[in-house]
Amino acid sequence: MWRRQQVSKAQPNAAHLALCEMAGSTRTVSIITQNVDDLHERAGSVDVLHLHGSLSAAKCFACHRPELMIQSAMVEEGALIEPPRCARCNGKLRPGVVWYGEDLLPGVWKAAVSLVKSCDVLISVGTSGIVTPAANLPDIALASGATVIHVNTGDVGMGAPNEIMLIGRATKILTQLSTFLSRELNSP
Repeated sequence: MWRRQQVSKAQPNAAHLALCEMAGSTRTVSIITQNVDDLHERAGSVDVLHLHGSLSAAKCFACHRPELMIQSAMVEEGALIEPPRCARCNGKLRPGVVWYGEDLLPGVWKAAVSLVKSCDVLISVGTSGIVTPAANLPDIALASGATVIHVNTGDVGMGAPNEIMLIGRATKILTQLSTFLSRELNSP
């Protein structure tokens, strides 16, 4: 609960806002994120798929039923509290996120692959390309004929002809890319 409260204090940055601005009347922008916060949604993005779940949701350890998390009184870091309970079986609730060693929910992965296979451009932001299966998404996009734009502080490109590597901070590069796309769409 303490982490969820910390996340709720965070604000979307320029990268979150730029991705939201890229969505317009002439294009669809779907966001597939490994992050478990809701910063994309708070920036205004509406089509967000959380591969690793969300801290704003919970699920039962016992019956695995998803539950909505209700914000309770502030809890101090390290405080020992009793976890909330499942309305169905009274089991303890845990954050609705994928922990290391757990598989992604099959429906979430299937939706991500479907989005990537049908996209024209995939912008991969700030990922090492190591954590699978998410690391496979750029390969799937390339194999489906999409252009892949990597935005990262280091080169993670695979050398494909339809691949672009933009090295730098996501806040700066995505803001510039959003501005460029806006000008291109509005020019005669």
